[in-house]
Amino acid sequence: MLYSAAMLHNLKYPIPGGVEIMKLEGIIKAFSYPDVTFAAWMHFAAFDCLIGLGIVRDARKVGVPHWMCIPCLLLCMLVGPVFGTLVIVDACTAMTRIVVRRLGFWHIFRFA
Repeated sequence: MLYSAAMLHNLKYPIPGGVEIMKLEGIIKAFSYPDVTFAAWMHFAAFDCLIGLGIVRDARKVGVPHWMCIPCLLLCMLVGPVFGTLVIVDACTAMTRIVVRRLGFWHIFRFA
């Protein structure tokens, strides 16, 4: 929630003149603003670590070798919020399937 609020704040109050993130100068300019630095810090220090921990623990639970987690962890670091949202949506979908089947309504919803 805090990360989303920081991102919405950054969208509402953009950096004057814009930022070109494909160049080092643009990244340096972006991180000179405390709002952007705070959002990035939350992204790297909190969000990515929690999602990464979930990826590694889930992989260990189902028997996936640790070295196979590395590409997923890199993807999480690069596009963490999007990847994390997909993981949460997938988990919610799986829980919905379980609940619907246990309640006997599986014939109404055609889940795979």
